[in-house]
Amino acid sequence: MEKIMVQFTIPGLTAAQYEKVWEELREAGHEHPKGMIHHYGGYVGNNWLIIEIWESEELFNEFGKILTPFLDKHGVPKTQPIVLDLHYIYDHTSADSSV
Repeated sequence: MEKIMVQFTIPGLTAAQYEKVWEELREAGHEHPKGMIHHYGGYVGNNWLIIEIWESEELFNEFGKILTPFLDKHGVPKTQPIVLDLHYIYDHTSADSSV
């Protein structure tokens, strides 16, 4: 399977909304989404930037079906992610950093 990187830029998302979605995902038993390797989130200007690394686009799409109702519940603006095939990953904790 080819690993992918997913980037979301979400205008107007607040830290409170972001934290609430993660809190409810954990409570619902989705603390460790199948296939998600890394998740990073932070502000860039007035936007929330999220970068994720996934084992495959299929697993990312499966989790999207779980995630969407939580996002809708908290009024998170809908955005189209950028999905890229990864060519290389550097991970200082692993001897094999290739994809």
